[in-house]
Amino acid sequence: MLVGDSITQWFQTDGKVHYNKHFLHLKPINIGVAGDTTDQTITRLNDGSLGSVTSSKVTTLMIGTNDIGWGYSESKISAQIGKVIEILQSKLKGTSILLLGILPRRSLPEMPGKVNRLLAEYDNGRDVRFLDMTNQFTNNGKILSTLYKTDQLHLSPEGYRVFAETMKPVIIEILKGKMEQ
Repeated sequence: MLVGDSITQWFQTDGKVHYNKHFLHLKPINIGVAGDTTDQTITRLNDGSLGSVTSSKVTTLMIGTNDIGWGYSESKISAQIGKVIEILQSKLKGTSILLLGILPRRSLPEMPGKVNRLLAEYDNGRDVRFLDMTNQFTNNGKILSTLYKTDQLHLSPEGYRVFAETMKPVIIEILKGKMEQ
């Protein structure tokens, strides 16, 4: 399952080639919603956006960039993401969560790093893993513009290639660990 905002939702469209190549065989359910903040994701999860889904071996979670845009503090964003993790774990029994760090962005460029440092604390090496892709999307602290649309917030098809290829090995590692249990 994929949970998040526009970057997650548009993985199936703007990143379709890479989504299909790397993940379609896993039959993921994508419930990313463009524009979502952590508040909206919490509401959506509590109001039944999972439908009848009660399990998922792995759930990717990428949320928080819209919270930055709305001026939320890094501590509030982190706490809200913690609530999303709790909800997902309570509703999707046995899921492992791959928490994806907020990607670099042109607007408020210092905030993703501040939030990601807090998000890394959720990684317990078992049912929550954290993956920060900052180094894959920057070079010497500057955004790699070919990986983004002109807004330098949303990913280009090439950005989705990097996105998919970066998280795929971690997802495989999580799934292998589940098979060994």
